[in-house]
Amino acid sequence: MRFTGAALASAVTVAALVLTSCAGVQGGDDSTSGNNAVTVLVDYQHDAFATSHLEYYPKVVKVHAGSTVVFKQAWTGEPHTVTFGKLVDKYLQPLSTYLIANGDKPIGEDDPPPSEVEAALEGMDADLPYTFGEGTEEVELNQGPAQPCYLKTGTYPEAGKAACPKVDQPTFDGSYDIYNSGFIPYEGSKQSNTFTVDFADDLEPGTYNYYCNIHGPAQWGRVEVVPAAVDVPSKAEVAKQARAEVLKDITFLENRFEEAQRTGKTEAQGQQIRGNLTGVDGTFPSVHAFVDEFIPRTIKTKAGKPVTWTFTGTHTISFNVPKYFP
Repeated sequence: MRFTGAALASAVTVAALVLTSCAGVQGGDDSTSGNNAVTVLVDYQHDAFATSHLEYYPKVVKVHAGSTVVFKQAWTGEPHTVTFGKLVDKYLQPLSTYLIANGDKPIGEDDPPPSEVEAALEGMDADLPYTFGEGTEEVELNQGPAQPCYLKTGTYPEAGKAACPKVDQPTFDGSYDIYNSGFIPYEGSKQSNTFTVDFADDLEPGTYNYYCNIHGPAQWGRVEVVPAAVDVPSKAEVAKQARAEVLKDITFLENRFEEAQRTGKTEAQGQQIRGNLTGVDGTFPSVHAFVDEFIPRTIKTKAGKPVTWTFTGTHTISFNVPKYFP
């Protein structure tokens, strides 16, 4: 599901299971080691039950020009991108400002947004096509946003079938219309589950927005570049902020998961559903994260009797999977 037109809808998730921790979140300048890298978590995996988070933790970080930001992905089976650029700033700035003012609640048709927000949504649709196309019976993967793309001017190749020209990743100097990681690979390279951005020494102070080109502008973040004379948060402070944001979402999911286990019902897309559930939708009202668990985990039935599952997101029911699956 995309965020398009007048509505920011709930994004879909794919079930998986991985463990990670926010203990390694880093930020600020480390004058003792010379390392000024800031680490931002992409997604998060809870250790008590399977989750997917369409979020960056922390959502906003402050750095100086010349710093490095490392986007560290927790692989939950849900792919992500980190997409910067002047086009992103043009459209995402009014969208993120509106989302902040409204508690990050999805923009619905029953709550029409201001004209500038409508224009930003329409502009993103036109100038920043999503990784997965729409309008056909089959899912179409647009190679432009799916692969790394660094364009000084313009947008992805027309129709999205061709990738952008292959170039070495440049230093981020604020001059690119599109500065896009593509799918952050979960394995198979030295950069597995990471996307590293070096900010230019002469980068102008300002706000640089980014988002996930797969899940849309509700999965957004900001890097605020401040003058050298302005202090930036320490690594401990950034880690504390990331942890607080993670715990807010985890607490919400824990409560929803416990309620679904206890009552056999949950709420998804504004409707109450019950039965054998494939996960718990956490996007009501504003948590962009999901529980990827079957509820109940064990179902008792009789031979010859059908078993029905109610879907709360994008999942599959797969029997006879290999034993080494988690």
